[in-house]
Amino acid sequence: MDDKEPQKDSKEPGVGPGRKKTVRKGMFSKDLKLLMYGFGDVPHPSADSIALMDDLVIDYISEMCQKVLTASETRGRIRVEDFKFVLRKDPKKLARVEELLYMNEDIRRAKQLFDESEMDQQQQQQQQQQQSQQQPPPVPPPPSMQQHPPASSSSN
Repeated sequence: MDDKEPQKDSKEPGVGPGRKKTVRKGMFSKDLKLLMYGFGDVPHPSADSIALMDDLVIDYISEMCQKVLTASETRGRIRVEDFKFVLRKDPKKLARVEELLYMNEDIRRAKQLFDESEMDQQQQQQQQQQQSQQQPPPVPPPPSMQQHPPASSSSN
């Protein structure tokens, strides 16, 4: 027998022939540190605590994505509704997802309105520029034809 480790038959995403295993350790460290402090931890939690929380978050997200992938196998593509389906038994998380989706849509509409109003302003400016370019500038009358204000006569 070889002294090498036996090969695992793993269904872990990113592992397999032609795929590189990506290391995501510490991916959420900065955010987790702030979240932990916000929920009552010390301002600078230990690195071990942050690493543990990071592992838990990555595991949760990976498991959630695996469940969503399983739920979407019949269609062959993942949709937002698949996440809702997986979270249907957890009303708090489902409500938060729906709130975030609503806010995302609201922001998208606001950007679209802003872009449209900005485009309207640009079009108006372009039209004004085109009109000013089409009209010749007014030519002032020659000095001999300019009207002078009547001289006031003062009688003392």
